[in-house]
Amino acid sequence: MKTLNNIIVVLSVALLAVSCTKDYETPPFTEPSYVAPTDKLISVEAFRTMFASATTSPTVIEDTLFIQARVVGNDVSGNIYKQIYLQDATGGIVVGVDQSSIYAYYKVGQEVFLELQGLSVLTYGGELQIGYKGTSSSRIPWDTFTAHAHLNSWPDLSQVDTAEVSLADLTASMKNTLVELDSVYFVNEGSEQFAVASSGSAVSQTLKDKDGNSIDVRTSVYADFATDSLPVGYGKIVGVLSKYNGSWQLSVRSRDDIKTFSGEMAVFLDETLLTQDSFNKFTAYSVTGTQAWGVSTSYGAMITGYLSGTNYANEDWLISPASDLSTKTSVSLSFYHASGPTASLYVGKDSGYYTVWVSNDYTSGDPSTATWTQLTPLTYGTAAWTYVASTFSIPEANLKSNFRFAFKYMSSATQSATWEIKNVSLK
Repeated sequence: MKTLNNIIVVLSVALLAVSCTKDYETPPFTEPSYVAPTDKLISVEAFRTMFASATTSPTVIEDTLFIQARVVGNDVSGNIYKQIYLQDATGGIVVGVDQSSIYAYYKVGQEVFLELQGLSVLTYGGELQIGYKGTSSSRIPWDTFTAHAHLNSWPDLSQVDTAEVSLADLTASMKNTLVELDSVYFVNEGSEQFAVASSGSAVSQTLKDKDGNSIDVRTSVYADFATDSLPVGYGKIVGVLSKYNGSWQLSVRSRDDIKTFSGEMAVFLDETLLTQDSFNKFTAYSVTGTQAWGVSTSYGAMITGYLSGTNYANEDWLISPASDLSTKTSVSLSFYHASGPTASLYVGKDSGYYTVWVSNDYTSGDPSTATWTQLTPLTYGTAAWTYVASTFSIPEANLKSNFRFAFKYMSSATQSATWEIKNVSLK
């Protein structure tokens, strides 16, 4: 009997082994195909025009309409949250979807026929989007979305249109479309991460071009690249362009959208001088006189030798923090400045009352302990309190470590004026 039981056990194990190694055929994949009635198709641009009067309250779309577009942005990195961006030849539209990992089903490059009837249109942050009435954040339930967003063919990245644009040329027609910005840099390059914040779900980092135009790059703290350091230098960045309450912002889809940054500092200093924190990065030193450099949130760094109807003799320096320019072959210093009042507009301009200097051996204290070279000529305005741009090329001899520049102000006991400086950059 024991032998029979052993035989039964052996046979059972053998049968189990055979059943466990059974080969299952992979279900066949069929290329998706869908074609909407031609007379029911509507472009994104036409859709925007049709629903231009939409509000924050979702309105159900009653007409049988379809948008034929391609996916240009999804949640592949976690930066875009419960949204998908669709784009056709006329523009882009954002669609709110109550689902995570949308990218697994709707990949970038996927053509979609979005059936609009029964969905809703609304505005968020002042901009049009497609959603669903009566749900959390007006997002479309997943089952409803998949029933309305019909796939056609395989995803094709070659069909995704990415417009190469400059920050100065952004237009309303580009909203919610994929764009590429070249020769741009992050203001906090190398010193901060994309999205590390003590509060909030997203962080804005300022991106600028060589002309000072800027845009916010918006990154979720849940993005898989949130803790990456901001790249250094000038480079190229791709992302979905959008507007929120009238302000442009850019959302990259993944870390791969951040391209070809040089690794060399693009900007050594970029300060508005319109806040106390910005002003405090400079060293104010008074050689003579009781007046001193101060800060105004409207006018920047400012100083005057005139007080209570009396002129006072002064020599005051505003000295920048140190920068290492030793790896550069050319660097420029730019800023805006103004003077006044009208009666004192030309006071001291021929006597060196307002000058700009550079040094490589200043450390602290009295500037007379260092060697300074004056930059000339300084561009002046022809009207009081009118800001004028001034730009200087830094002399090749000063492209070294421990580089500093300084604004030197002077006045006398018989004449003085006010000098104001803001938006200073060294790049």
